[in-house]
Amino acid sequence: MKLSVLVPVYDRAAALADCLGALARQTAPRDVFEVIVCDDGSHDAPDTVAARFAHVLDVRVLALPHRNRAAALNAGIEAARGDVILFTDADMVPTPGLVAQHHAFHERDPRPNAALLGFMDWDPTIEVTRYMRYLCDDTAWQFGYGKIEHGATATWGYFYGGNTSVKRAFLLAHGVHDPTLTRAEDIELGYRLSLAGMELVYDATAVNHHRHFVTVRDFLKRNRAVGAALVPFARRHPQLTNYLPLFLASVMARDAERRGFSLDDLAARSEGFERVERLPPMDEQDRCAVWDFALWAWLGAGVREALQAEHESTPVRCTVVVPGGPADAPVDPQISTGLVALEREGFEFLLFRVGREGETLTPTALLDKDLLLACNAAGLRANGRIVCFVHRPDLDAGRLVRLVEAVERRGGLAVEATANGRDAIALSRPLLFDCAGFEHPGEDAAFAWRLAEKARHIGEPVHDAADGTPRPVAPPDVAVAPGLL
Repeated sequence: MKLSVLVPVYDRAAALADCLGALARQTAPRDVFEVIVCDDGSHDAPDTVAARFAHVLDVRVLALPHRNRAAALNAGIEAARGDVILFTDADMVPTPGLVAQHHAFHERDPRPNAALLGFMDWDPTIEVTRYMRYLCDDTAWQFGYGKIEHGATATWGYFYGGNTSVKRAFLLAHGVHDPTLTRAEDIELGYRLSLAGMELVYDATAVNHHRHFVTVRDFLKRNRAVGAALVPFARRHPQLTNYLPLFLASVMARDAERRGFSLDDLAARSEGFERVERLPPMDEQDRCAVWDFALWAWLGAGVREALQAEHESTPVRCTVVVPGGPADAPVDPQISTGLVALEREGFEFLLFRVGREGETLTPTALLDKDLLLACNAAGLRANGRIVCFVHRPDLDAGRLVRLVEAVERRGGLAVEATANGRDAIALSRPLLFDCAGFEHPGEDAAFAWRLAEKARHIGEPVHDAADGTPRPVAPPDVAVAPGLL
């Protein structure tokens, strides 16, 4: 069995030299692994760096036009001659036994779906600041190893691109990296491989060192880029609504903005705390709270920017989300004709049914947790500038036009009561995320109260679609918790 070690690089010649030097010192025999430098259009001659190690490593360079890490890695997978792909990074310095440990694992477990996750930590030769330690040890912003045990099977969220290995045939059969993603491409691939049955085993003794000094502002910028990448990630996998933090991050960014904190303000506050070495215990908690809030706000800024870019570029005027259940009657043919006409005016329709085996779910009578999550997922999938939520019995072309025009004229949340305690609503797609999506399941079919208080809290109007008057919306005999806001 042979391994192919993939090292993606872009303008990191010095780091690449350190990485290749460490690979040249591996205890694994030279003939059991090859090294492929996946050059994503660098300007600092990585081929010259690699040539310095050609006498001690089976190394080659794939010179590619600049695109992104995902595309470069895919080219490496395609060109690999090994049975197993070991992913690392140019700024990683493998410990001497790393390749041997990955090789031994796959020798012991030749199953196509068997994969290995190793451990990553900061390189001992660099200064590790309190902030860098916080990112890895105290939280899972960088790596979340504190939540898994050696020898355990890890979930897809641990498919870290800096120290994982997987059979090449399994990769080619079940999908490589998504080249449209500029961040989180490794985690997204891990999710798809998990659907195909990947079993990712954690070996805490297979260690790779991260030789990359990270400043507060460096990591905040990274978080912003991750937030932007989560939007296309979620669009591809809306079933992950409950796992990807798009709604929470968007709320945190909007909340920071509402309180008058700019991203630069939060970065400066974080940097100020980073410079203070010793703090009393209570102030230490404040330090972590400021760092955490800043990280969420910058992540959310990326989410909101990506959503706004989609909002401004989409040709779809409105996405109409229509939840239904097995007991719902079909849409009247005359009404269907009007809805078809709306499609020619830039409307799209997402109709779905939610139900569980052996149980009849009637969303026209209640909105439970599963259905609300499905509505949030539909919001992730929506292509429209505006999203409209309406029950199947209340579909009506005139109603939909009124709701959409109300949002276009006045913004905020437009509401129209329908029948039997139901209602229909419309709002801009970015606002749905700023309001944290739908929460608060209950035995009623009203959409509006689940968003109204949140919308008002961030200064958005809630108004009647017909005449624009302010709309008092309250849950039926239920107190609305302020939630994240």
